[in-house]
Amino acid sequence: MFGTLVLTLPSVHGGGELVIRHAGPEVKVETSKAEISEISFAAFYADCEHEVRPITQGNRVCLIYNLIANRGSKRQ
Repeated sequence: MFGTLVLTLPSVHGGGELVIRHAGPEVKVETSKAEISEISFAAFYADCEHEVRPITQGNRVCLIYNLIANRGSKRQ
């Protein structure tokens, strides 16, 4: 696994920021500010620390994928 991909489906909600840290710097991804008709996303490497803050209102639906590289496989 080399990373994570988070897709947030359109939903009305408040709070729930995704906080990503790497070697000191911190980035906050606020999915609640996206347009109701848009999917928001975040991707980060596996060596990043991350935290999901609590949802304060509504509901949020996310699809989360582990990104994996198959180094030893051969394609045919």
